[in-house]
Amino acid sequence: MLANKKLLVLGGKPASSYEIVQYAKKKGVYTIVTDFLPKEKSGAKQIADECWDVSTSDLDTLEKLIKENDIDGVFTGVHEFNIKKTIELCEKLNLPFYCNKEQWDLCSNKSKFKKLCRANNVPVVNEYKFNGDIKEDVIKKIKFPVIVKPVDSSGGTGIQICNSSKELISAYKEALNHSTTKEITVEDFIKGQEFSVVYTLKDGKISLSSMCDKYFTHFSEKTIPLPEAFIFPSRYLHDYLEKENSKVIRMFQKQGLRNGSLFLQGIKNDDGFHFFEMGYRLSGGGAYRFISKLNGINNMEMMVNYSLKGSMTGHNLSQDDPNFNKVCCTLNFVVKEGIVGKEIGIENISNNSNIIYVEKRYNVGDRIEKTGTLRQVYMRVHIIEDNFSTLEKTIQRLQSKIRILNDEGEDMVTSWFDTKKLKGYSNVFK
Repeated sequence: MLANKKLLVLGGKPASSYEIVQYAKKKGVYTIVTDFLPKEKSGAKQIADECWDVSTSDLDTLEKLIKENDIDGVFTGVHEFNIKKTIELCEKLNLPFYCNKEQWDLCSNKSKFKKLCRANNVPVVNEYKFNGDIKEDVIKKIKFPVIVKPVDSSGGTGIQICNSSKELISAYKEALNHSTTKEITVEDFIKGQEFSVVYTLKDGKISLSSMCDKYFTHFSEKTIPLPEAFIFPSRYLHDYLEKENSKVIRMFQKQGLRNGSLFLQGIKNDDGFHFFEMGYRLSGGGAYRFISKLNGINNMEMMVNYSLKGSMTGHNLSQDDPNFNKVCCTLNFVVKEGIVGKEIGIENISNNSNIIYVEKRYNVGDRIEKTGTLRQVYMRVHIIEDNFSTLEKTIQRLQSKIRILNDEGEDMVTSWFDTKKLKGYSNVFK
């Protein structure tokens, strides 16, 4: 029973925070949300039982308030800074959390993750090692293009694509500004189909929950491509199950990962699968929404339960099946910089039964900065259809009706997903 327990949620604005509070309240939990934002800018604060205007970085104050208010559990969503702070609080106060600091450091560091993969025969993208400053002898070995990343960043922050040594040196210096650890990884920028897999962990058992193909558009030769659509199930699911799934599961079991949720991202091409990073957390794309709707298992809810009871209760892993019996799409609306002046066609889209969730990150009056990162994703629409033919029609209808205009009346949406890319899926799952 969760009723009358107290849950503190760190960060009310990031994706999933609203749903975390919504679920906890449904279970009779007294919810408190803390961050430095005003209530109107922090969605989860607006529905919580109580709000604190304390920054998630102010651990001394939060520790004091947790003790004074007899908080039973502390949780957070997808924001990695807040996850690190939650781990610190929970370890100091002996409160349950699904992972510890050592596990988090391993899984959130891109270089450590790839080293772990290589040790377990799990394929990864080739990387070049730099210890400190860039050395000319290493640059001579590089085959361009490459992609430069801070090992400890997320959401595309500090990442650049480079086609020459000059661009590499500049990007490397810039990436250092976005790395707390001052560690940078340089990888081959390989072509292929990007994909993502999500696993649910319960008491040491690890189960593949979903796999999707991710479609992007390049807005600049230097910045990372930004997402247009995520399609479930992946056309490569059966190949992945046959070649990589068991190796990935064994790898994480050997590391002692027992509870929670994790995702891995990679590229599939003619040479096989190539992973480049992971997250030991809920995915920002919200795959748990599809998993819950189609298979009746919700790892977000299980992780909230863990923070209050020390156990991933509420759902059974036997319900997991990544080969969904319907087709799903997370449709992304990426916008250019500017002030949002008007929204058209958004207000009533959630009334459609085939649209299970609308995650809107901005509102009229907000300023969108040109970052070349996921901060330019204005909205995500989660769609479930019986087949790819109806999915294609739904996407076309949404893209024809929805407009996001700036304060001068210009369309801010940068590109639209080409539904012709769905044609290759029509006969994959029979």
